[in-house]
Amino acid sequence: MDIGKIQGLGNVGRDHTPRSKGVEGGRGQSGTRAVGGDVANISDSGRSTFDKVQALTEKLQAAAPDRADLIADAKARLESGELDDPVVYRSVAEKLLGE
Repeated sequence: MDIGKIQGLGNVGRDHTPRSKGVEGGRGQSGTRAVGGDVANISDSGRSTFDKVQALTEKLQAAAPDRADLIADAKARLESGELDDPVVYRSVAEKLLGE
């Protein structure tokens, strides 16, 4: 008899012990867990995609220039009123609208 998910026990085998695939060392592995524990199953494709995204993120972070000086300059221009001009408003509106 397979009791399945009776009373929230999850996937239980014939010997009444929980059966599942666990995560061991960050890779999908077969394993067991205690009743009530969490299990994450990550496919090889999912792990590969994560690794690629992580590598691209690290590459972009390493290549990104420090933009603090650019932000400070923009803030100063805003505070000074230099950008309070109808020509600037129109230019910004066109960029926002994709024109």
